[in-house]
Amino acid sequence: MLAPFKVGAPDRRRVPEPRTPSGGPALPLVPGRATQFVSRTPPVLPTRTTCLSLLSLVVPEELQQPTTRLHVRFYVSEGGAELFRDELNDLGLEARAAIVAAIKRRSRFEHFAREDEHVRGRVRAIRTTYDGAEYRALYALVGTHDEVLLGLHAVNKKSQKLPKRAIGRAEQRLADWQRRGEELRSAGAPKALSAKTDILQVRKGGS
Repeated sequence: MLAPFKVGAPDRRRVPEPRTPSGGPALPLVPGRATQFVSRTPPVLPTRTTCLSLLSLVVPEELQQPTTRLHVRFYVSEGGAELFRDELNDLGLEARAAIVAAIKRRSRFEHFAREDEHVRGRVRAIRTTYDGAEYRALYALVGTHDEVLLGLHAVNKKSQKLPKRAIGRAEQRLADWQRRGEELRSAGAPKALSAKTDILQVRKGGS
């Protein structure tokens, strides 16, 4: 049986709480005007561009990570021998593919922290593990703005420490590369050893 309705009695039925279009509760913006609301929902996070802009305000420019990838070159002797490429081929097809993949990650700044290590001077190493074996691709950053990753020497690391002979060979090749570059620039060919094309693709079949 329905309860009798008294004329003039206030309607105490619960009025649904106003909601914003996103589904969150809202507060009246102006008292007595329930048609305008302020959302209680958390603000929308800034876009990726905004985040990068904010990052540039708090991180010094010299410490910010470059946005472009490094050019990759393999050491070639003065006589035209592609020594670094030949060393990669001698390591075997699977190991060579793993090292090349690590070099690509390093050139795109997508490498893992453990994959890159300082060796000595300007020589660094890309660490690769495949099938229980350790490999090192010794390289150096060259160019006017260190924009070129120059592969110097690839070795199968069989001992706990990197052999000094391998480090010395990489340093000799780096010095040779820089010497020839200076000679060519002095002769009026400043871009003769630049990295305008990416030669990271290793020849198939070890050729």
